[in-house]
Amino acid sequence: MKRILSFALILIMLLGVIPGPAYAEDFLEYGTVELIDGITWEAGTYTTVGLMFAGNSVVTDVPSVLYEIDGKTRTLIPVNVVAEYIGAQISWNGETQEVSIYFNGKTIVLKIDSDTAYIDGQPYKLPNKVPAKLLSYNGVTRTMIPVNILDQFGLEFAWNGDTRTVEMNYPYQDIKDIVYDDSGRFQEIHINTTGQVLTTSYFMDGSLLDSQDKIIIDFENTGFDLPEYKVIDGKRTIDLIYGSIDKIVTYPVEGESKTRMEIELLNRKGYDIFYDEDKQMVVVRFINSIRDIRTEKIYSSEAVVINTGEYPAYNVDYLHGKVVVDVVNSLQRYKDGKNGEIEVHEGGVDTISYSQFDTTGSTTFSEEDIVSRVVVNLDDDTSVDDVYVENIDNEIFVYVSGDPLNGFDYVKNGLDSARLTMNFTNMGKVDASYNENTRNLTMKVKKESVELSGMNVDIDDSIIDKISINDSDSEEYKITVKLSEGTAVAKMPDGEYANGIELSFFNEALKNSIWRNTLIVVDAGHGGTDPGAVGTKTTESKLTLSIAKELEKKLQGVGFKTYMIRDADVKIAPSYRMRVANDINADLVVSIHINAAENPNARGVEVLYAEEETGKKKEFARILQDNLIDTLGSVDRGIVHRQNLYMCRVPTMPSALVELGFVTNAEEQDRMMTSTFQKSAAQAMLDAILDFLN
Repeated sequence: MKRILSFALILIMLLGVIPGPAYAEDFLEYGTVELIDGITWEAGTYTTVGLMFAGNSVVTDVPSVLYEIDGKTRTLIPVNVVAEYIGAQISWNGETQEVSIYFNGKTIVLKIDSDTAYIDGQPYKLPNKVPAKLLSYNGVTRTMIPVNILDQFGLEFAWNGDTRTVEMNYPYQDIKDIVYDDSGRFQEIHINTTGQVLTTSYFMDGSLLDSQDKIIIDFENTGFDLPEYKVIDGKRTIDLIYGSIDKIVTYPVEGESKTRMEIELLNRKGYDIFYDEDKQMVVVRFINSIRDIRTEKIYSSEAVVINTGEYPAYNVDYLHGKVVVDVVNSLQRYKDGKNGEIEVHEGGVDTISYSQFDTTGSTTFSEEDIVSRVVVNLDDDTSVDDVYVENIDNEIFVYVSGDPLNGFDYVKNGLDSARLTMNFTNMGKVDASYNENTRNLTMKVKKESVELSGMNVDIDDSIIDKISINDSDSEEYKITVKLSEGTAVAKMPDGEYANGIELSFFNEALKNSIWRNTLIVVDAGHGGTDPGAVGTKTTESKLTLSIAKELEKKLQGVGFKTYMIRDADVKIAPSYRMRVANDINADLVVSIHINAAENPNARGVEVLYAEEETGKKKEFARILQDNLIDTLGSVDRGIVHRQNLYMCRVPTMPSALVELGFVTNAEEQDRMMTSTFQKSAAQAMLDAILDFLN
């Protein structure tokens, strides 16, 4: 069972009830549930129903159910779904017990336990006389409305009997034209449509797939109705010869009411998608954004990491007690774009605030500038003089204890190679030696040539194990680089150097690994505004991302290609997680989750899978479970057949969902938060993958 936070409070929360836990996976594996009538307080047993909007699963804190009156049945859904996913405005009148829904210029009013609704003031008899109800689950009360009333807003819905799911969508529209426009401040793609459409999108990192980076956008419930002269071989292709965009390819998805756009990139680009009602077009605007903000220990240094959509342009101001990072030409998209503050109170950081900065009256920016601001507020014992800021690719690192590599620049070029650079302030001589037994590369450099201080930093990336500096000698530094097993240096440094030294490392074992062309998808469950299971100290989304990164590192350490479904604290729809796995033709998928239950004593590990003809998914689940139990010593909850879970069912390749413990169990929560557990769990999953593939 899985506990998640409820949706944001809407005005329909009733009778002083406070949102409580909900159980996500239960609602995907449909069965029965006990709900309490919010008027009579009588308990009843109801059949749960799945809910999807535009191809994505909708998880709710009170489940959608089948409600029967006089032998006739209708589906009831929580009305907050209409606000959260469709964008309708909701209001509640406690005196009359009426909920009003306003959308697309039309108002529908439903009264609790009445089979008559009012549409723009006119009475409307509800089908099968199934009324709106107040229903409670696990202490959460919601207004439940018959889903068929939504057709009055022009929305479409269908019943999928195989999975017992209601599928909702915006009305079907046609795509009439696609135009690339660079006449404004930002590059844009304009997709002209016959009406509003919903889009779902993701960024596909091509670095480990031997392809270009791509932005994939699906236009849900659409047709592809372009003039014939603009379509060649069923696709509309726009080739570009400048900027960061190489090609825009748009085509209908075979067998689905959907149009797909693939934007091939020369450089990673951030983007924003919105619907322009006045022009009746979907606009894809290429603009950077802040996707995630997190704290992390990097090479023994505390850091605030700002994850953005592309290589960022940014300004840094060092003020008394705080460091201000302004990301230019950027939207604040962290936590759904809301301004806020993160409580940290450790590692030299007190709080982190984030906002879309109002540039009105700014002496630094013009009023037209679009700026995302992150302020790192330091604690009383930390000075701004101790702060070092740099960016690597699309992330900005604010180190609160100085440069963690102390004048070095270390970059991993790929799975099997890396580069280490040290800059000199004056010409200096380097004496180097290598010990094959200890795998230590030792370099001696005069202190007059470079400014360093003693350090001992673990790298541990299958190329280099660690770097250490001994500065006890009065005249020279002793620099020791311990190489990982199988790693060699391309050319030993020796002699006089003017600007510094650059060392190239390569690992032949990784280069020749039999797994080099095997692609493993690692899926960290939940994320962003969906924290998943919630404990007293942490959340599922934080734990799964930490463990997923450990697994990624270990997989790459033996030569696998890896693809992380999410590498930051962002929300990704379940259907898209697994669609990515299929699109990139992965060989194996591991989805990492953490469990929860009302019983605080519930504990243990289980692996979920879906049956299929070859039996490979069940076999993979069994091997995963056995390795996890052997390594972690946890309670064995066995493997569990869960046919309707996206993470198990949708991928065409072997896939499984692991539940590594219960965050609602105090002991297991503390254990799962440790580095030892996370590394052990990752090792067990790696061993299972190797056992399965061998």
